Amino acid sequence: MEIQDIDIWLEIFFMKGEDEPSLPAFFFVRDKGRFWKITNAEVLFIEAQKSYCRIQTLEKSWLILTQLGNFEAVLPEHEFLRIHRSYMIGLRHLQSFDHRTVYLPGYELPIGESYRLAVRDRMLIIQPPGPSVVIAD
Repeated sequence: MEIQDIDIWLEIFFMKGEDEPSLPAFFFVRDKGRFWKITNAEVLFIEAQKSYCRIQTLEKSWLILTQLGNFEAVLPEHEFLRIHRSYMIGLRHLQSFDHRTVYLPGYELPIGESYRLAVRDRMLIIQPPGPSVVIAD
């Protein structure tokens, strides 16, 4: 993949009659002088790669010069989850997970040891009645 002139632009939109900004539903990346809209819903995951981040959507991969923490700071918590020092996922596309891996359409990503409890705590897990099942790490 050729690294091009790509930036990220995020606009926080305000809802009428409210003092607090609503959460952004999309952001823009700049590729060769043109801005491309990426909705939160289409993001499978964002991967840190040295000084860059790869945004993987259902249809395309974008490589931009920024840190993963910048995405984590501005994208809505209820739509995204940091699972590893190098990965943040779009929760909408999460198909399943175990104590070491999350499964997205076409991808298996590792869960970092320090993120395991956070991943499990964010999920609504319904278990059958009876003795509780403990997932060993």
